Amino acid sequence: MGKIFCLIGKSGVGKNALYERIVDDTDLNITPIIPYTTRPKRKDEKDGNQYHFVSTSYMQNLDSKNEIIERREYLTTKGIWHYFTKKFTNVVDKNYIIITTPSAIANFLEEFGSEYIAIVLLKADDKTRLERSIARESTEKNPNYSEVCRRYLADEKDFQHINEYKDILMFNIDTNCDMDSCLFQFKAIVSNI
Repeated sequence: MGKIFCLIGKSGVGKNALYERIVDDTDLNITPIIPYTTRPKRKDEKDGNQYHFVSTSYMQNLDSKNEIIERREYLTTKGIWHYFTKKFTNVVDKNYIIITTPSAIANFLEEFGSEYIAIVLLKADDKTRLERSIARESTEKNPNYSEVCRRYLADEKDFQHINEYKDILMFNIDTNCDMDSCLFQFKAIVSNI
């Protein structure tokens, strides 16, 4: 039976780095679910890789047709940004992976059922996460450190109830180690399901 691996973690924990390694690993053969966003692209991002970058009107059109599994809205220092996942099918035969948030998990459970969901919670200490976030933001043309701080503080609220998902497969990976070790841990999770 296929699984949807929901990769979650606070900002700066290394979700993108591990996600890319998982998707690139041909032994795993995991299909990425690319979320959508209305936020601007960062300089190192390509449309269709990390996100599909779309307009708010595109999102509203999908929403009016009931084609969205979950949608989040964030009031950022640059305005309102939306993130969402478009509906898809064929969960039974394949393994999928998506970077998502704790608030979106309930929508995935409702759409697919708990037997298809596995939560992979990435963790790192606060200092490491903040240093990584600042380093990533420093590569932008116009770094926005106040947005880094907003995300960092918002994560405390977003993750405060993560342990409520007791009836779902949940795995922890500490990303303070190198990404090769994190990938090894993820492969062990997949092989034991």
